[in-house]
Amino acid sequence: MITNLDEGYRLYGAGILMQFAANMVSESAGVKAGIDIEYIHRMRVASRRLRVALPLFADCFPKKEHKCWENEIKQIMRSLGHARDLDVQIAFLRAYLNILPQTAFSVGVPRFLPEKLLISMQKAVETIATLPPGKQPQTPIAIPWFFTRLKRFFSGKHRRQQTTPAKPEVLPSKEAATEELRSGIECLTLRLMQERTALQPEVIKAVEQFEKSKTLSSLQDACMEIIIRGKLQKIETKTPASYQTAYCHISLCREKMMLYAKALADPERITAHHEMRIAAKKLRYTMETYRDLYDDGLVPSIKMVKELQDYLGDMHDCDVWMEFLPRFLMDEAEKSVAYFGNTGFMAMVRPGIAAFEEDRKAKRAALHTDANVFWKKNEGVLDQLERNLVKPFENLRMRTLSIPNSVSSITFFANVHANLPALEVIIANAKDRGCTTFLHAGTSKECPVDMEEKHYACHRKTWKKLSANARAALLAMPAEIRFVWGCLRIVAMHQPVELENTCPETPDDGLKRLCTEVDADVIICGRARWSFAKKIQGVWSANTGRSGGGDLHASYLLTTRDPFTLYHIHVPYDLEETLKSLEKQKEIPALFVVGLSSDETASAHSREQPKAVMPNTVSTTTAQSET
Repeated sequence: MITNLDEGYRLYGAGILMQFAANMVSESAGVKAGIDIEYIHRMRVASRRLRVALPLFADCFPKKEHKCWENEIKQIMRSLGHARDLDVQIAFLRAYLNILPQTAFSVGVPRFLPEKLLISMQKAVETIATLPPGKQPQTPIAIPWFFTRLKRFFSGKHRRQQTTPAKPEVLPSKEAATEELRSGIECLTLRLMQERTALQPEVIKAVEQFEKSKTLSSLQDACMEIIIRGKLQKIETKTPASYQTAYCHISLCREKMMLYAKALADPERITAHHEMRIAAKKLRYTMETYRDLYDDGLVPSIKMVKELQDYLGDMHDCDVWMEFLPRFLMDEAEKSVAYFGNTGFMAMVRPGIAAFEEDRKAKRAALHTDANVFWKKNEGVLDQLERNLVKPFENLRMRTLSIPNSVSSITFFANVHANLPALEVIIANAKDRGCTTFLHAGTSKECPVDMEEKHYACHRKTWKKLSANARAALLAMPAEIRFVWGCLRIVAMHQPVELENTCPETPDDGLKRLCTEVDADVIICGRARWSFAKKIQGVWSANTGRSGGGDLHASYLLTTRDPFTLYHIHVPYDLEETLKSLEKQKEIPALFVVGLSSDETASAHSREQPKAVMPNTVSTTTAQSET
């Protein structure tokens, strides 16, 4: 059963997954043909994008189907992964061969022969070299069975021979070792090509099984149903829920990548560098998934993370080579002993592999230096990322609600300021009065320009301590909430744009301008400290009062529909409990959180003063529409 998720976000997710699935479908035929390595590369990238995106929209689809899609795509990713890695390694080695010197060993002196035969061959070559032109033999020195066996060896048809004892390896001269590097790289390339060729039938089988599962067609059908319904209902994808969810997922990926940022400076933290690469890749794919929600707002961050990912990826490739090459030499030595009865063949292979390993070590060190320079230069882009993620929240100025006719009363409250005991008594008191619908008139999102420095620092520190979900929930709060209740148009906001607040001191001219600009029958605000309600030109302007403010009461506004009435309710709460709780959060000044002045806080919290006495009755003021 599909969970109750925002339709706009569901529609956006369906469009994204539909495109990713189509990208995978378009590459499958080329992967099976095995002619061009780019097909498997593109299909693997498409599968990765789909693998990252699916969990982001998990609640958009039935759980059983979604789980099946995830498992199938994960399996095909694994099947394509090893083949793609081999393709990349082979392509790299071919390019690497182009920069190696072309000088060869002395003609006719293969280094993988048994020692006695190698010595005799060397003498023969030296003797031939002393002969004058025209006297040298026209055909090379023949070694019976040798070329046939060599061909079979390189074709991979060698067999282990337990009866032939190993012979000592004859090392090449220093000059030859420095000049001849190609043989080892060519041998390594050949082995990887043999492995890749042997793997192709498994790749074809995996793709065919994936096609047979109808995973992509099933996913596309489910997405198409959502897309069609969304178009018919003219659903907007850029909703508060879409931005809230995108903010959470992107922020979480960013924080995970940042966990490894300190380790980047240490060249020995190879595992951490690898984990940072994986986290960067997921962050990039997640941002690309949500890119269309932000127009070009995520492009700088995507570009920066991609470049960082490239540095980390190249470093990881070097790490893979350095781990693999010693194993490769050991395997080749075993094959040489098993087939030739000695390790003489390794004299041809070792120089190139040793040089290649040193090259990768040097390249890794250079990449590590460059990666750190890049990171220090561009780290600020990720700070800008959060600001870009927040911008859409600022632009969503209104949310329209639908209030059922069965709702006979609504509780409005504001300025909770982390005062949980005050909020709890508000909820309990309102429920005792039969109200089960609660609307929050907000709190300040930005620090006032005249805020004291210590309070500003506290504000920012508190913000950083919040989880990504909590930040997104706060940012997703609209500037206005509008709805029609009975025959009245009601709007709730934290404070008007033009007025500082609505309170007893607000002049009538200001309230008249507010009524004209807002265009509603009832305007409910939340910033003012004291409760307020006044009707001007047929429009009610009211303020909820502060929840747990300086008058030692928790204030809220209770409205009824038939007849329409505004009640300001003031409920006593345990202030001492609030202050004791705040003691544990030493970095948060109590007076800033609960909205008390320094004198009120000192008086209520001082041990030398008697316990603050609050009335045990509820005071109610009434403003009726008939008055």
